[in-house]
Amino acid sequence: MEIQLSQEEISEFAGLAGKFAQSSLRSYLNPEFSDGEIERLPQILEEARKTGLLADAENSYGVWGFDLNAHPDVSLKLLTILAEVCGGAAMCFHQNGLAFNILHFLSSPPSELSFRTVAVALQESHTIPHVESILKNTSAPVFETQVVRGENGQWLLRGAKRFVYSLPGNEAYLVFVQDGDEPAAALLPADSPGMKIKPLEPRLGLAACRVEYLILEDVLLEENRIFRGKEVGAALLRTLFIQWLGISAIAVGIGRGALKAAGKYAGERYQGGTTIENHPAVQRLLSGSEENIVSAEAQLNQKWRLDAMDTNSLRKAATTKRSVTRLCTQAVSDALQCFGGYGYMEDYGMEKRFRDVHTLKAMVGSPFYLQRLIHHWGGEA
Repeated sequence: MEIQLSQEEISEFAGLAGKFAQSSLRSYLNPEFSDGEIERLPQILEEARKTGLLADAENSYGVWGFDLNAHPDVSLKLLTILAEVCGGAAMCFHQNGLAFNILHFLSSPPSELSFRTVAVALQESHTIPHVESILKNTSAPVFETQVVRGENGQWLLRGAKRFVYSLPGNEAYLVFVQDGDEPAAALLPADSPGMKIKPLEPRLGLAACRVEYLILEDVLLEENRIFRGKEVGAALLRTLFIQWLGISAIAVGIGRGALKAAGKYAGERYQGGTTIENHPAVQRLLSGSEENIVSAEAQLNQKWRLDAMDTNSLRKAATTKRSVTRLCTQAVSDALQCFGGYGYMEDYGMEKRFRDVHTLKAMVGSPFYLQRLIHHWGGEA
């Protein structure tokens, strides 16, 4: 049974996220400078866990908490609020909540898990998995990474995963794999023998959230940590849906934070005998930035549902991700121009937002790839 929240409860939850972002995130991950004190992020995330904003095995609320399935708009709102201060930290909330949401969906009892942080390992290349075989109910393989039987009858995992987004000190990975003609999923502890974890360094954007490659060389799997059946295909679609919407929400937050910073600066900076907010050129930049953000918010603030996943809903989410990240990238660029342009972004602390929002555009499907996917699915609708 899905839990319903009142508007008052949702407002209280959003207020809690706002207070946390200003008191904890802002003090350690200053949005106006490079990347802040990222080494203190584990402490921040522990505070978020105690506050109830970070969903995990014990907390079914927070960002993408399973008890919020009836209210995906709440998770999107929380991500937007957090991303106004730090997009990378918001991505940590997003990825951990996504992983536990999918684990719960796969009928695993999260309350019995000993892992406090989990990351989803989905991609095997620069593109996302080919989900057409699931949507069309065919036997075409979705993944190259495979689960196979060893000589002694044990289950082994072979392959590699790229662009795995995780929290610092991540404890386990939910890995999507191929099991014969069907997709499957496996829950692997981070210290599993045969699994090599390679951090992707150096990073340009979203530095607070780790990105890793996984090399899987005959990794031994426990029988009770392999998931099979039609639920896995549905979980894959659900993963893409949540990923695209979460990325969109973070982009909106980054854009909103950039606009606020630019507006504050324009109201304080004097040139030509007045503050620059009175200059027509700056007014055009600020209004253009706000126009793009309002348009992005309108696309994001729709009636999304997690209980009905089909081609149309996925196409809508992909379209939203592509459009919203484009609009918010332009909004951040316009805000940056108010500070004097690209040559001044380090001086006035806009480089972090600029790097972060451009990184979001390429995550889980580049704009060009999503454009092709949207067209392909549109032809089948």
